[in-house]
Amino acid sequence: MHQDVKTMIEPDTIERYDRQIRLWGQHGQNKFSSSKVCLINANSLGTEILRGLCLAGIGSFTILDSHKLTPEDVGCNFVWHSSVGKNRGDSVRNMLLDLNEEVCGEVHPLEAHLPHIVQNKPDHELPVDSDNDLGFWKQFNCVIASGFLYLDQVTRLSRICWMINVPLIVCKSIGFFGTMRSQFREHIIVETHPDNILPEFNLDRPFEDLKNYFDSIDLEDDSVPNRISSFPYIVIVYKYLRVWQDKNGFDHDRLPRSYSEKRELRQLIDQGLVSVNRKKRAQSDRNGHPQNKHEILFENYIEASKSINSCLNDSTLLNASVESIFNHPKVRECSAQNVSRFWLIVKAVREFVISRNDGRLPVSGSIPDMISSSEEYLKLQSIYAKKAREDIDSIFSIVQTLIDSSSCSPGSSLYDETKLICRNIRDLSVIHSSPIFKEYDFKSYAMRAHEDEDDEFITISLCLRAMDLFFSVYGRIPGCQDDQVETDISKLKECTKQMTGRMSSRLKTLDQCLYELCRCGGAELHVTSAFVGGCIAQEVIKLITNQYVPLNDTLVYNSMSAATRTFKFTDTFERT
Repeated sequence: MHQDVKTMIEPDTIERYDRQIRLWGQHGQNKFSSSKVCLINANSLGTEILRGLCLAGIGSFTILDSHKLTPEDVGCNFVWHSSVGKNRGDSVRNMLLDLNEEVCGEVHPLEAHLPHIVQNKPDHELPVDSDNDLGFWKQFNCVIASGFLYLDQVTRLSRICWMINVPLIVCKSIGFFGTMRSQFREHIIVETHPDNILPEFNLDRPFEDLKNYFDSIDLEDDSVPNRISSFPYIVIVYKYLRVWQDKNGFDHDRLPRSYSEKRELRQLIDQGLVSVNRKKRAQSDRNGHPQNKHEILFENYIEASKSINSCLNDSTLLNASVESIFNHPKVRECSAQNVSRFWLIVKAVREFVISRNDGRLPVSGSIPDMISSSEEYLKLQSIYAKKAREDIDSIFSIVQTLIDSSSCSPGSSLYDETKLICRNIRDLSVIHSSPIFKEYDFKSYAMRAHEDEDDEFITISLCLRAMDLFFSVYGRIPGCQDDQVETDISKLKECTKQMTGRMSSRLKTLDQCLYELCRCGGAELHVTSAFVGGCIAQEVIKLITNQYVPLNDTLVYNSMSAATRTFKFTDTFERT
């Protein structure tokens, strides 16, 4: 048997990150602490994002910023007045490194890696696939573009990240408005942390050790009535399930399906509770210690009766999520030469389920809390844990065979990765987003019908994108000078019409939104940036650790109403 080697974390590190380790585990913290992110523009929003990541223990970050620090930056950022005139990226990096000495950071000029190219070529003909360009961006686990960029920079960055499948987040915070848009070609969620988890007890086809444990218990043994209350409720369900199957002439792998069948099983358990209560009180009376008639005895029977709907699950029935992953082209293809370790492990799990385990998924090894004695609960838990290790070892042997025939490197953490996927195989998820660079051709899209309450948030999102076009055309932010606010409102409205075509006439709050954006003149309010930055930092952590379900597409925040909305571009607009 392969020994489970756990990655050690320094005690000081565990103490520092204790609360978040409880959320995503030591393995999640290890992955996060060895990751690297890139931030474009260290403005107020970008700094808030990195602040959240640094405090959480990100491995390292790279800032791409060529701006000089201005007095306006000091008012909404964590920098000193003495830093005015210095490089903004350097000042922010030094501040962030003071927050966590375990984090590393570096700064590069933006033009070195994402220059603004002024030429009349269409976006798809711009150079984006040189080895130097791709090599720089491939080192990051996530790229964050904050603030204003020229349209050619946004679309080129989107194409690069889409090509190499590096998650990209484009975000802005202007005045009372904030928005973010996430892009990932394929994102794997290993640990979704669902709110409701159905226990998997394998009662229809119990494995050998589990069956032996169940068969060793006799609920009809009158000599030990006190011991009956020490058994976990699943023992009681199994025993009366067998009674129900024999009574109706069913095979032992046949579970109750209809409401009436489950009610019949529940009635058998309730009758059993009455019987054991009667025996318990009779014994107490004989011993001279009469029981209180209102005392609740054998709570495990009550728990068993209530759990009928949740614990009787067909162990060979795969849910839709598992079916879709097992049928993914990267799993079903014969060659394993060009897929990641994740897909090789899933391929091994599929082979194990089909060829070695009679169509059943590997046992996860975890069971829910149950009313019982500690001795019996730990005994039952050890049985499931042992079976889980055996399943993992069997799958790992298949993984090693696939690794030997592929170009993937086994690595020292391969067994831990296999174990993690096996334990979460029931809730694995693979999600996809649409590319950002296709969304700037708004004339090819028409707006779908939507609720009136969503109109203002869709408008905010479109107007913030139109500001990118304004910035690209005029080389400045609308409303940056007081005497140009009214003029810039008209110009920004034209940019909005240019990007959205006839859709702009359907936006009821367009004029109000344009006025508010131009009135702010591109200024960032720290309270808005702090809220949006915190949300984005949380999404980056989800993307890096492959845990929890990240936001897929667009988030819009309006601090005037203290409300947020999320929506997908493809759900809001349709191609014409």
